[in-house]
Amino acid sequence: MDFCFSENKKVGLMTNGLLVDDQIAQKIVDGCYEFCVSINAATKTTHEIVNVGSKWERVLDNIAKIKIRKHQSGSELEIRGHFTIVNSNIHEIPLFIKTFEFLGFEKIDFGFDGTVARLLHRFPNVKSQLTRSITKNIVGHPNSQLIDTKRLRILGLLSPSKLGASCDQ
Repeated sequence: MDFCFSENKKVGLMTNGLLVDDQIAQKIVDGCYEFCVSINAATKTTHEIVNVGSKWERVLDNIAKIKIRKHQSGSELEIRGHFTIVNSNIHEIPLFIKTFEFLGFEKIDFGFDGTVARLLHRFPNVKSQLTRSITKNIVGHPNSQLIDTKRLRILGLLSPSKLGASCDQ
């Protein structure tokens, strides 16, 4: 990062959000166009299961630290949450959609590992229930345009008839 900054280049940073002290926070706000935290959950318990060795409170405190510095400096930094869907967190997708702004994110997106598609294929009732809940939370979200739904669509976890064109990302 320091080399890019010395060349007056803005960078995008994806991190687990653990190692953000005051000095790094200022560097991120001053030199990044995007700060993305791979949080992979909507609750402490699931976060610490999926992100082994992480501490939920510490990650949220570090996101808040970046937000405060961003606001103070007038930076255009984008603070984004990334949720990699795995079998042990798939149930939290609707809650993540509902609460991402409370967690400190301005935008969110999703990824997934290969086992998720197999799980959804094996358990169509789970897929159907998740699809209804995810779609409801997106349709009902006042800032649905801030939710990148591309990978949810790939997994078939959105009801296109209910979404319409409002979330075509």
